[in-house]
Amino acid sequence: MVTPIFGNRSLKIVDENNENIVVVADTHIGFEQELKEKGLRLPFQTRRLAKQLTDIGRREKADKLIILGDLKHGILGIGREELNEVSLFLEELSKTYPQIEVIIGNHDGGLIGTLEEDNIKFHSSRGILVRESSGRIIGLFHGHAWPSPELFKAQLLVMGHIHPSIEVADEMGFRIVEPVWLHIPLDKKMVLQKFLRYHLKKPIYGSETDILHVFTDVFGFTPRFHLLVVMPAFNHFLKGLAVNKYSIGESISPILNAIGAGVLRAEVFLLDGVFLGQLKMLTTEEITVLEGIEP
Repeated sequence: MVTPIFGNRSLKIVDENNENIVVVADTHIGFEQELKEKGLRLPFQTRRLAKQLTDIGRREKADKLIILGDLKHGILGIGREELNEVSLFLEELSKTYPQIEVIIGNHDGGLIGTLEEDNIKFHSSRGILVRESSGRIIGLFHGHAWPSPELFKAQLLVMGHIHPSIEVADEMGFRIVEPVWLHIPLDKKMVLQKFLRYHLKKPIYGSETDILHVFTDVFGFTPRFHLLVVMPAFNHFLKGLAVNKYSIGESISPILNAIGAGVLRAEVFLLDGVFLGQLKMLTTEEITVLEGIEP
C-alpha cells in the first residue's frame, strides 16, 4: 500500500514484510550556505527539518526512511560545514528510523564513501524497487537521470527532483505559489522510445508493440509501468518549479521530457490532498521551456 502523508510532503509504503517505510525527496541540507553567499543570513534549519521528519516517523511507526535524492544541497563535493550538517541530520533521524536509505541525487556528490554507517545505505541515482504488501512493485528514483531498466518492472514510478509547484497570479500581480503532487499517466511508447534511444544510441521506430518487443529483447522482461508520481520537495524553504508555467527540458529530467505534452494530463494535488484538476486546465497560455536550470 502506498499512501501520501497529507500535509507532510511524504509517502508511506507498507512493504511485503509489513514494514512501514516513509519516503521523502529533496531535503537539501546545507542550503543556507548558498543563501549566505548571496548575502542572506539564515541560521541552519537542519534540526528543524530533522524534527519534522522524526515526528512523521514516530506517528507512522516507521521501520525505514528512504530519501529520493538531494539529501544535501551543494552540487560539487561536500565541504566541512555541509558535512557536519548532513551528519547531524542523519544522526537525529537515526534516533527514530532504524534504517535509512538514500538514493543519490544530482546534489549528492561526495556522499558515497563519506557517511556510510551500519543503518545508512546509499543507492545509485538509477533507483531501487520496493514491493508493497499487496504485491505491487514500486520504482523509486531521483529524476535527474534515467532510472535503471529494472525500474520498468514497477507498475508505479516515484521521483522527486523538480520540486513541483503551481503559480497563480491575479490582475494586480499578486502571486501565490503552492507546492503540489503530480500524478502523471505514462505513455509506454513515448517513454520507451526515448529510453531505448538513450541506451542503444540509435532511434527506434514502430508501433507500441514493436517498441515493447525491442525493449523485451534487450532487457529480458516486459515493462509494466503506467503511472509516475512526482513528489514535492520536503524542504519547504526551497522554491519550486511552477509546472503550469514551465515545461521540462531533457537536461532537467529525461523521463519528463520523454512524456512531452503528455505531462499536461497530470493530475495535480495540493499537500493536503485537494485535487486541483489536470495540469492542462491550470497552465498559462505561453509555456517557457527550461533547459539545464536547476529547480
